[in-house]
Amino acid sequence: MVIFEREVLDLMSSPQKDILDVGYGWGVTSDYFYNKGVNSLTIIEIRKDIYNKALKWALDKPNVKVIYGDWIDIIPTLDKKFDGIYMDTFCPEDESFDINKSEEEQKKMLDYFLKEPSEKEWNKYISFEDYCKPIAKEGCILSIYEYSKFKKDLNFTIVDTDWGVDGYPKNHKFGWTYFYDGKFTKQQRIDVTEYLDSSVKSYLRASKVHGIGLFALVDIKKGEEVFPKWKGKTDWYKLKFSEAKHLPVEVLQYILRSFGSKIVSDDSEISFKLTKDCNFLLSEPLCLLNTQYEEGSVDSKTGIAIKDINKDEEIFGNYGNSSQIKLL
Repeated sequence: MVIFEREVLDLMSSPQKDILDVGYGWGVTSDYFYNKGVNSLTIIEIRKDIYNKALKWALDKPNVKVIYGDWIDIIPTLDKKFDGIYMDTFCPEDESFDINKSEEEQKKMLDYFLKEPSEKEWNKYISFEDYCKPIAKEGCILSIYEYSKFKKDLNFTIVDTDWGVDGYPKNHKFGWTYFYDGKFTKQQRIDVTEYLDSSVKSYLRASKVHGIGLFALVDIKKGEEVFPKWKGKTDWYKLKFSEAKHLPVEVLQYILRSFGSKIVSDDSEISFKLTKDCNFLLSEPLCLLNTQYEEGSVDSKTGIAIKDINKDEEIFGNYGNSSQIKLL
């Protein structure tokens, strides 16, 4: 069976690492971790039949421990910490985990993945991150299969997930975070899609205050860096439209308006240029800000938002001294 998660599993896996795998399922991730030679592998499985399947698989593997039960009950009882934690438990209760499914069975499974879970199910699912904090070593990598649906600031990759059935998504935004200083956070890395996803936040437009101003393309929270710079090489880059659709819709539309790529299918390519040490199209965005003096929304020296900025709201710097201006 194809391992969609290979990139992040490789980040987690080495002979020194202790791994927690929540949800045995098909067994592909547990088997992958074990074959990478991890120091220890702990598996939590809630379904009795799948638990027994995991026990049988682990019989000749002394560094593997299989625990029966619900992770929400089991995790608080664990007496060790982990270097990597992977969770994929979102599936139908009657899932057979049969690799050789008919097309009808494939569709039933995929329909479940695409439907909205109940509020109770979803609240439990998104609480997993908090439950993992007490059992995470410093630097622990946490990956949840549906992480991108509830957490914005992630390291991620777009992975092919073609199940061979027409009419369903053929890729998935697969995310992970790192545990430092008591919380799971994104770590900086040079990746084109990650950069576009989290760093393109502004656009130019006529200002009611003065000339041309910068406006928020997306909602910006207090404390965010408003104009992150691209640290990769200056070059033209390409993304398939199917991959670009995982970007915020405002960002995708802005890229298409700026570079004029023609889209006819999911396989169409979007071309765009990124310039080293610039913020997307802007080389010196802080110089383009109008000011509201002490009432500005961005620190004009650091580029950090000093208050929340709503989408389509003009972004103002805080340069100058309003008390001196009033005296003129």
